[in-house]
Order: sequence, then structure tokens, then C-alpha cells
Amino acid sequence: MIDLMIEMALCLIGALVLGFIIGWLLSKISAKKRYKKEIKQVEKNLIKSEDAVKKLKEINLTQQEEIDKAKIQNIGFHNNKSLLQKNMELKILSKQNKEEIKGLETVLMKAEEMIVERNRKIIELEKDKIGEPLDKGYEELLITKDQFSHIESQLILYQKEIAKLKEINKKLKDRHI
Repeated sequence: MIDLMIEMALCLIGALVLGFIIGWLLSKISAKKRYKKEIKQVEKNLIKSEDAVKKLKEINLTQQEEIDKAKIQNIGFHNNKSLLQKNMELKILSKQNKEEIKGLETVLMKAEEMIVERNRKIIELEKDKIGEPLDKGYEELLITKDQFSHIESQLILYQKEIAKLKEINKKLKDRHI
């Protein structure tokens, strides 16, 4: 009878340990999925930011062309009301571009912060996995880490483009004052 009770207790302890191990493994898997999902969201945000920067470049180029046209037209017609109206419109567009650039800078800063946080979490996951064979999901995280390096270099390029756009907007503003 005592042997039977001991066997039952050992079975219960074994089931408890097995349940704990399975729960721990499931929590690791769900954490990896969550990180992958967040990484994909960061990538989408960066693509949107890249598109917005391209649009701002096109807008600034168009504005610069309009300013050049206005200068040519303004040579003989300093008091022309339509030129004054265009000038005001260009000032408004310049102000809007500045606001869009500030918004993009905010988005880029948040993306950089998220990348730094993701890299930190990936390093923690790597530390947890030392000595264990890599599974497929973990290998994807390593690939994503390489992509983070690429994304970070793209962020630097975008920041340089934003600085150029700011300079163009400053020149636009100086010309209209």
C-alpha cells in the first residue's frame, strides 16, 4: 500500500515537472512570435517613412521649380498680385513641409528606439539559448537582427535627407522673406 502511494506521489511530481517544462517552452515560443510581429511592424513603419520622405523630396523639388519660375516672372512685374499669392502659397507649403519633417523625425526616432529595444531583447534571448540547438524560429530572429543593421543604416540616410529638406525649406523661407 505504501509502495502504491509512493508511486502515485512520484507520478504526480513527474507530471508537475513535465507541465512546468511545457509551460516554460510555450512561453518562450509565444515571446518569439510576439517579437517577430513587432519587428514586422517596425519594418512597415520604416517603409511608410521612406515613402513619406520621397514624397517630401518631390514636393520640395516642385516648390523649387515654382520659385525659380516666379523669380523669372518677377523680374519685370514686382507688383503682380498672382506672384504675391504664389509667394504666400509657397510659404504655407514650406511651413507644412517643416511640420511633416518634424513628424517624420518623430517616427524615425521611435523606430530607432524600437530597434534598440528589439536588439536588446534578441541578445537576452540569445543568452537564454546558449548551449541549446537553434530551432527554426530562433534562426529567423538572427536573420532579422541582420536586417536591423540594414534598417539602422537606412535610418541614418533618411536623417540626412531630412536635414537636406530642412535646408531647402530654410532657403525657401529666406527667399520669401
